[in-house]
Amino acid sequence: MSERVFIRIRDFDLPIDWGILADGADSFVRQGQLETLDQLDALVPEASGRQVVVICPTHWATLTQAEVPVKQQRQMMKALPYMLEEHLTQDVDHFHFAPGLRIDNDTLGVLCIERDIMQRLEAAFQQAAIYPSYMTPEVLLLPYEPAHWTALIEGDYIAVRDGEFSGYAMEKTAVRDILSFAWETTEEDARPTKLHMFVEDFLVAGTIADDLPEDLEKEQTNCLSPLLMLAQNYKPGMTNLLQGEYSRTDRVLQQLKLWKPVGALVAMSLIIQVIVAGVDVHKMNGELEQLKAQKSQVFKDIVPGGTPYRMKGQVEQRIGSLRGGGANSEGFLQMLVKLEPGFKANRGVTPLSFNFEGKRNELRLDLSAGSYQMLEQFKKAVEAEGLVAELGSANQRDNAFIGRMSIRSES
Repeated sequence: MSERVFIRIRDFDLPIDWGILADGADSFVRQGQLETLDQLDALVPEASGRQVVVICPTHWATLTQAEVPVKQQRQMMKALPYMLEEHLTQDVDHFHFAPGLRIDNDTLGVLCIERDIMQRLEAAFQQAAIYPSYMTPEVLLLPYEPAHWTALIEGDYIAVRDGEFSGYAMEKTAVRDILSFAWETTEEDARPTKLHMFVEDFLVAGTIADDLPEDLEKEQTNCLSPLLMLAQNYKPGMTNLLQGEYSRTDRVLQQLKLWKPVGALVAMSLIIQVIVAGVDVHKMNGELEQLKAQKSQVFKDIVPGGTPYRMKGQVEQRIGSLRGGGANSEGFLQMLVKLEPGFKANRGVTPLSFNFEGKRNELRLDLSAGSYQMLEQFKKAVEAEGLVAELGSANQRDNAFIGRMSIRSES
């Protein structure tokens, strides 16, 4: 049975509730409270080996909708911020946008949150070495049923979910006016038949709906642990704020994709050097048979199906086939090292494939980038390392530019 760590942040200046919940459980395995975000490192043992879900306050996020047809969703995602500009109080550059629930074939739910908030949270969790996989506002974890409104009442704070992808938060002093306004501005055939309130104080809850029609069914549920109620409504695949630049998965995959070709060749070269050096050093100390067995096993891993004769030559042939021919391995590895600053400085440039011509000491790279200018910037970075780079023509495919670059030493 899998367990998740739920961390509820009600605001930056309020205590933080946390709990560990197993799938289908009625209570937390463990739970507690932190005074501030600076104490997140205390949860490192609890987060180890468990998925971390962060619940943020409703008033931090704006739940809105955009007209994005299913067939055009991929093409229109870059324009999404500007489609919602009129709903925002600041320039779109100040906000992070997370596509969410598809409401129908033409309408997409979208979460908007200020970048300053996301960056502050990201810094706090990174400093604590905790890496959440999911973050959402609490209102989307309130129970939802068609034709029902659901409210969470905690002291002076009230969050209301009035649709599958809609909701808001308010202070208790304004709740009667806001609920009445929401009722009046909702089309008659779309008005709820029931208001379900999760409350700590039944007396307070009984007054907030006084201005709503008497025939509206009102149900109250005692809620001693709001975090437990919210956590039990979590479902994998719900709208996640950790998308795009804040997605840990995307960042890890980009790094792995960037270093995979270089790392594989460097690691293989090191293995060969260790084997050769080990045989030369230990021939005279009585451990020759053991080392031969180790060398044979590594050879089988590097050259599957190879025969245990002239192993060094077969390994060198295997490396040659991986790098595209040629025997100048020292020049090839030095060239890879010199490319590293260029890739670090131009994160948007990704290697797709490569071929090394040993006789000409020339490396040919197929690259993908967000724009042709990014390819030019990468070329300049390569030339700054003392290499000669030639960029061929680039073609645009699926919002990316694909180009080939030939790189060689100056001499």
